[in-house]
Amino acid sequence: MLSKISFSIKKAQLWNNQLSQYSNEATRHADVYVFCLLKHDVRETIDPLNLDHWDFYIVPITRLNSYQRSEHSITLKSLQALTSAVNYGDIKSAFQSAYEIDGI
Repeated sequence: MLSKISFSIKKAQLWNNQLSQYSNEATRHADVYVFCLLKHDVRETIDPLNLDHWDFYIVPITRLNSYQRSEHSITLKSLQALTSAVNYGDIKSAFQSAYEIDGI
């Protein structure tokens, strides 16, 4: 049986090297997030180095911040409701689109 898939989206404090301390406020620190899923599930042929075995989900921060169910994690099903999977070759264009869509 396969595990239920979820990804952490927990806010975190930012480390400031100049001050040698964490920020007071926890937040998400990227404009666009890339979630990676090793989708190939045949044990005998799985190869994590084969990029065709992976799906990538590109999500702008505005969509992630408006996600209502949990502040700490997102399930694969919820992630798929926010965006479609892309293959490795399409990451750059999907990332650029996500960045431009939300006017970041």
